[in-house]
Amino acid sequence: MQRVLRRFIRDQRGVFALQVGLILPVLFVTMTGGLDFLRVYNAHQNLQFTLDSAAYSAMMEAATKNPKDAAEDFINEALQHSNSKYQFAVAETRIKDLDVKLSDDGRSLSIKAVGEMETPFLSLARMETMDFAVSADASVECKPYKANYIGHAFLNDDDEYVMTVADYFQKGWAWVEGKFDLNQRQDIRLQLYFGTRNGNGADGIAFSIHNDLGGENATGQAGESLGVAFHPQAPGNGLGPNNEDNIVAPAIVVEFDTWRNAFDPPEDHTAVFTIGNKERNYTLQNGYLDHRRDNELMPLKKLPNLEDGKFHYARFIWDPEINKLIYFFDGEKIGEVDFDLIDFLGSDEAWMGFSASTGGAINEHRACFSRVTIQ
Repeated sequence: MQRVLRRFIRDQRGVFALQVGLILPVLFVTMTGGLDFLRVYNAHQNLQFTLDSAAYSAMMEAATKNPKDAAEDFINEALQHSNSKYQFAVAETRIKDLDVKLSDDGRSLSIKAVGEMETPFLSLARMETMDFAVSADASVECKPYKANYIGHAFLNDDDEYVMTVADYFQKGWAWVEGKFDLNQRQDIRLQLYFGTRNGNGADGIAFSIHNDLGGENATGQAGESLGVAFHPQAPGNGLGPNNEDNIVAPAIVVEFDTWRNAFDPPEDHTAVFTIGNKERNYTLQNGYLDHRRDNELMPLKKLPNLEDGKFHYARFIWDPEINKLIYFFDGEKIGEVDFDLIDFLGSDEAWMGFSASTGGAINEHRACFSRVTIQ
């Protein structure tokens, strides 16, 4: 037996066979283990795409749903639906840990996840599963549309329209340069900041779409009129509006009101008004931001405190095919109404922008149009 073994070893064919016998198991483990590593790599890439998409879509939909909840729902839904493109991430990945955080100012979302995948081939080496970490971040920034600034308004370094600083008797307007087309569906997404003074903060912000003769130089009265409407206590206004220079009309005005005036609720609130009409006629019923009057297009909706040092989100949709206006704010649908905006404004083009004011009570008021970026 020993002679046979020595002869086998001396024979080159025997040496080759011995080498193959030793190498094949190593190659098998390496190749099959490599398949596990490839599967984990694909799972990592696809889960990264899922988290990026979740962060982006959640911040895009900040006006219609809480971003944290929206991101978690997006990821859970993706993991429950397998398809060929995401089969590694969806069918075989388990999320061991998921952490979704919204920044204190409400402008950034951070998602961190730990995925786990079974590794059947590497289980021979006692590696039954493999973990991998994935993260994604999305931030809301401002679209730098050029605007015309009136009064105390200006553009800050973050491309935000600042209508008032936290000072007394401020008033400012920022109208985007050039009209936009109302024959096209418009999906307008806004960021709004109302300062940090709650009990003594005032007065709020108005977002307006208008066809005033003043165009991007249009102005209304300050105080509770937020720079677009008449002020009930202003001189000469007791009998009704009579001066084109102190009203923005015809206009659709989305009011974000942080000060309790007469006939206001004590809570911060929002509503949508029409101001004037296409003939530019103004009356006691259509010239004010007054919840008792006939020009309240969408009824008052009470809101949580807006003067919390955070950014808040609004979404305003105009659909010309069905003549419908839809309005969302901070994860809630405020309302929708059948309304012919083109007929009301007397034009298929319109100006849009922001206005705000302070008086004996103050706050900083900022706003801009939203865009989202992922990191």
